[in-house]
Order: sequence, then structure tokens, then C-alpha cells
Amino acid sequence: MKTIWILNHHAVTPDIGGGTRHYDFGRELVKRGYQVYIFASSFIHYQYINVLNKNEKTKEMVTDGIHWVWINTREYRGNGKNRILGMIDYYRFMMKNYGNYPRPDVIIGSAVHLLACAAGCRISRKAGSRFISEIRDLWPETLIELGTLKRNGAVARALFALEDYVYQKSEKIIVTAPGMADYIAQKGISRERIIYINNGVDVSSFDKRKQGYKPSDTAISFDHDAFNVVYVGAIGTANALDTLLEAAKKLKDKGTGGINFTMIGTGPLKGQLMKKTEEYRLENFKYYDAVAKHYVPGLLSMADCLIFSAVDSPLYRFGISANKLFDYMCSGKPVIFAINTINDFIQESGGGISIDPENADQMADAILSLYGMSEADRDMMGAKGRQFAEKNFDIPILVNKLEEVING
Repeated sequence: MKTIWILNHHAVTPDIGGGTRHYDFGRELVKRGYQVYIFASSFIHYQYINVLNKNEKTKEMVTDGIHWVWINTREYRGNGKNRILGMIDYYRFMMKNYGNYPRPDVIIGSAVHLLACAAGCRISRKAGSRFISEIRDLWPETLIELGTLKRNGAVARALFALEDYVYQKSEKIIVTAPGMADYIAQKGISRERIIYINNGVDVSSFDKRKQGYKPSDTAISFDHDAFNVVYVGAIGTANALDTLLEAAKKLKDKGTGGINFTMIGTGPLKGQLMKKTEEYRLENFKYYDAVAKHYVPGLLSMADCLIFSAVDSPLYRFGISANKLFDYMCSGKPVIFAINTINDFIQESGGGISIDPENADQMADAILSLYGMSEADRDMMGAKGRQFAEKNFDIPILVNKLEEVING
């Protein structure tokens, strides 16, 4: 039985809202006979909660056979000093305490952030383990494209050096979007070392959670006589949710009735959007806090259409692989996809309507188009997305690829 370590600062379990890529992968690996350890920060990004008490440095639990290790790192808001220090806390803990856990045969260091990869790399050399990096976000390129860092600044230069170190020392490099391979290959890395394993959804688990966790057990309610437009996820700059708000205002100004908007999640721009909603007097636009992922399938089933949007950024030329897109597709509901990217799975599957990013007019038109369809036609559209997810992005299919990397 091989022991696999996954180092992911932002990994979460399904009782917490957020992406569960490594929980899903870990559970499937356990079923296949592996021993899996996941090391994650106890401070939950964007939800601003800590699952540990201040006096708890760490806590290990077993969930679905996974040995889950929470590491207490400092709390933060935004992308300032404390977030960086929290990353350093994680790195220091791993380097100081790795000997307290069973020796790994394989370590997967997953970025965001690169210090998780660097820790995995250094520990693998000390423990005589194989090291695989997984790049889910291209740091520092993402931060530069979003305007957080200057390309020639000292911090960016340090991160580029760390990025090169991680790539050079990795036996294999897993990427979660197809264009990332082009970016890494330009750094002089052989394409044979780069493996594309997308994010996905555990279809069987999704269906069980839909039956077992009812929306009525949350504080979230829907008007079943209205057409419900729903967004679930982080509420930050990159998500371009002001476009949805502007589309709702345009529909109101046209006198269009019978359409309700529901936004479920947390993030730094939530307060700003709520204030603008009040200014626009959009009584049909409601906000709710993030919920445990257990409840997401049932909540998505209450929607008539789902919103997936992002800012218009050159960054997405590398592709996109957000966890919630596959939950959306698995729900069987049509998706309005507003991102300029090389891998538009909604257009490819026929599971919704693709529009230009940050275009409130097109967003309003797409909502009206779905609103004007019969329920049967919307169901047929949503079913195409579901079938596409089942065929390409079910967790067991993705773990087949991961096993090849682990045992290669």
C-alpha cells in the first residue's frame, strides 16, 4: 500500500464550502488501496473562518479514510502581508513536522501557493520520496495579470525564481487547464513531464448529496413561481459579478418581471455588491452566505439557470478549470458562461449559452433567452452539460490519470 501526501494550503472537506478536488481524489485513492494524507491550512480562504482554536497548532482527523491534517496558520483579509505570512506558516510547519507522519512514497505539492510545492520538494529529498507538483494557478503570472504584482518587481522576481525551482525539481507536473502546459513548456520543461488532469465532480457523490442534504435545511429560500438565476461561489474581483448585477438592473428597467437572482457565497466584494443592489432597488436580488458543499447539489437543483463569469483577462488564454463549473454541469441546469477562454465546456457540450465576459447586455439577453424557453427545452440543454461531465470529468476517470502519474 503506497502512502500519498498531498500538500494543498487551501484544501477543504465537503462540510466546508469550496473546491474539494483533493478530498475527492483522496477518497477515490483510498478506495483503491492507497494511504492518503492531506495537509491543509485551518484558515479558510474567503470565508474568513478558522476550523481550529487559537491554541491548537494542528489537528489530525480521518474522514472517508483520508488522514486529514489541519495546520493552524495566521488569518488574513485580501492579499496583503498576513496572507504571505500565512503561506510561510504552512511551509515552516511542514518542514518542522514532516517526520511526525508516515513516510510518503509520493508527495504531491499543489499550488496555489508555490511554498506548498517547495515544501513538498524539500521533504521528498529528505524522505527519499518521489515528488510531483500540481499547478492549479500560475503564480506569479496570475497576480501580474490581475494587477496585484508588477512583473519586474522584487516579489514577482522572487516568485518566478521559486516557480522555476519547482518545475525543475518536479518529476512530473500536473496542470488543471490545457493551456498551462504551453506556459510551462516555454520555461524549458519537456512536455513529457507535463500531465493535464482537469478538475471535475464525483457524480455518484453529487447525486447522493442531492438526495440527502435538502435546501430546506439551510437559510436559503427560492420563489418557485419565479425564474431563478443562481450564482454559487466566491465573490471577488476575478468573478466579475457586477456584470450580473448590471444585467439585473437592465431587466428591471425594461419592466421584465418574474425573474429572481440569488447569489450564494462570500468574498471581498460582497458588501460592495450588496450596497449597489440597494441603490438600484433590486428587490429580486438576494444574497446568502456560503454553505457546506453537501448542500450545493440540492441548491443548484432549485435554479432555472446558473451563472459562471470572470473578468476579461489575457490570463484565461491558458484555460480555466474551476470546480464549481463541474458541479453546475452535473446539476443538469443550463449555464450562462461568460469567460473568454480556450476551453469553453459549455459551448462544447451544448449545456448552456456562452457570451462575452463583462457584457451586461449579453448577460441580460442570455437570461431572457432561457426565460423564454420551455422547461423541457431548458432540461434538454442542461442534460447535455450533465452528460458531458459524466463522460469527461467524473472523479474516477480523473483518478485513473492520477494513478498513472503516481505509479509511472
